[in-house]
Amino acid sequence: MKNLEHIFYHGTSSIFLDSIKAHGLGGVNPNKDYLLLELLKFLFDACEKFLLNEPEYLKLRQATQAMVLQAFLHIPDGPRPVTHNFRHDNIYLAYSKHRALAYAMLNEFGSEILTRAVTLYRLLEKGNRSIYIPDDINQIQLEKVAGSKYFPILIEISSVDESSLRLEDGRQLQSVLSELLYGRYFYTDEKFQALSQQRNFELVRPVSPEKLRFFQVSFQGSIHNQETFSYELLAMH
Repeated sequence: MKNLEHIFYHGTSSIFLDSIKAHGLGGVNPNKDYLLLELLKFLFDACEKFLLNEPEYLKLRQATQAMVLQAFLHIPDGPRPVTHNFRHDNIYLAYSKHRALAYAMLNEFGSEILTRAVTLYRLLEKGNRSIYIPDDINQIQLEKVAGSKYFPILIEISSVDESSLRLEDGRQLQSVLSELLYGRYFYTDEKFQALSQQRNFELVRPVSPEKLRFFQVSFQGSIHNQETFSYELLAMH
């Protein structure tokens, strides 16, 4: 087994910080261990029953269904059609710091599934559709989470064993990493950032805590507007 001389990044939230520090990254998979997919499906079914006339819900419906089904979603609109991967089998690492930052800042609760579950819960509450969530799928205590404040976390990961990674699109790991390493030294910064933004890696084995560096993300503005957006990384111990 060979440790890779690459740095990877993972964006999450302070809600999972203690767990990651104790068990490593991937030691606990929230979607599986806290039954977040089952929780999201329950809330999705409730929204399908009560909110089909609500514009706010309808904007989220297609992507939410893809999350529930753990499917790919192809969006043909616009000049550049895109395909979104809504599979959440394992933890994913980014080669691009910017991509991991975006994930952390756009997913308030550190997980796309949990963040969407909170959004649906709030929409149901807003529509006066209070529901009882069964205890067996509410291990995360969604009502408490929805009323709490968390901050985005960036994790820097080094010395990852190559057997712990695979590409989400099934390509050969070594060839892609070699391309990224070459690009880091020989591409322009703009070209390298564009390349690294396209690469996500599935973590199939946990990374131990001593290989992780944690940063609290303090930011202003929106990451979608580079003219007003700024951020600072505050090292955590």
